[in-house]
Amino acid sequence: MTPEHEAVHRKYFRRQLVNVPEEDRELLAEARELYKKAYNNTEAKKAYDERREHFDEYRREWRKNHPEEWAAYQRRHKLMKLYGITEEEWAERYRAQDGRCAICFERGEAETLAVDHCHETNTVRGLLCRGCNTGLGSFNDNIAYLQRAIAYLTSV
Repeated sequence: MTPEHEAVHRKYFRRQLVNVPEEDRELLAEARELYKKAYNNTEAKKAYDERREHFDEYRREWRKNHPEEWAAYQRRHKLMKLYGITEEEWAERYRAQDGRCAICFERGEAETLAVDHCHETNTVRGLLCRGCNTGLGSFNDNIAYLQRAIAYLTSV
């Protein structure tokens, strides 16, 4: 992970803590500290392991009682982990594309547009509908294949 990516992750996780109710922040901070220490210290790892069941139970219960917040967290986490963008950056792209697929220009619901990115550089190119995203994937993002497909379609 690059230093820039780590900085984004730190900023992202600090922001997550803001959304946690005050009474739960202490428990999460305790879990995070014990977890960090566990990487370098067998004593701390033992302390974390002793309370791990408690932490895991808390997380399971929270997910069950807060399905909308959990879904939103998963979405934010996926956008950051897979594409290195925040939800705000995704929304900015959605607005810039007027809620339309970048290839076929069909209007798509926010939930249905996929993040298209270069698999080599991980650079986000735009938002695509399922059909266009699948089509590009089928051609392995290979421009030569796409040009041959265009030539084939126009020759008939």
